[in-house]
Amino acid sequence: MNPRIAEYDLKSFDGWVDAAKALLADKPPETALDDSEFQGYLVLVQGSLYAIATRALDDNKVQTEWGIPIDAYEPDASIWSTANQAWEAHNPITNRDVLLMPKFVSLVFHE
Repeated sequence: MNPRIAEYDLKSFDGWVDAAKALLADKPPETALDDSEFQGYLVLVQGSLYAIATRALDDNKVQTEWGIPIDAYEPDASIWSTANQAWEAHNPITNRDVLLMPKFVSLVFHE
């Protein structure tokens, strides 16, 4: 396991989100964590984690306003299944694999 995320409980909403932030914290701006399970990407902007659907990208370009992706949202606990220990309707193992075997992509933000 990546030592950067070893302290986080990947089976909880807070732990999963905090681990994603930790993986992105030292990456260059506009670096995204590939979340194929959710058909999108996760980016860290000004300390906040944002999920961007693949369909919202145009050739890896992300439309922003004040540096924040427009067609993105901050993940929240309302779509986390405590019983499944993963995002709703997601396989818990592949859900954690996003963090345990991270793949990074460079996106291009533009206003």
